[in-house]
Amino acid sequence: MAKKNDTIFAELFAKAYVNNGRIIGRAYNEVNVILGKNKLRPALSGRAGSKLMESELVKDFIEEEKVKLEAIMDKDYKKERQLIIDAMWKTYNKAMEEQPSFDRNGKKMDKYDVNSISGANKSLELLGKTSGLLVEKNVVSNISKSEVNNVIEVEIV
Repeated sequence: MAKKNDTIFAELFAKAYVNNGRIIGRAYNEVNVILGKNKLRPALSGRAGSKLMESELVKDFIEEEKVKLEAIMDKDYKKERQLIIDAMWKTYNKAMEEQPSFDRNGKKMDKYDVNSISGANKSLELLGKTSGLLVEKNVVSNISKSEVNNVIEVEIV
């Protein structure tokens, strides 16, 4: 079982990590300052924080903090999110309205065209992302660089 001091440090570290942009070294030093200890150099605090991140206790505290932060964000931005969703529905409906077609002489035809299919599709896409139904996938590639005779070669793997 973890010591009480270790548990307190882990909990404070998790809070600092989640609330300060998930920067390990900064979170570690912030906890040191809170507990009255000296700050470490960035490299050392990063290393010590990385070692601390391997702990299951810290991982559990981080998950708890993420859930708390998401609940606060949902509460704070619920009204704004609803306004955005309503505006996107209006945009979608406007884009899907039928408009009369005219011939080259300007005479109205019996045919009707949709205002903007691409606008309607974009509005639906943004609706899905805002409401959480669609999630964007980012492709990450490993890039390796090598320099030979002052010429830099970049290879995307």
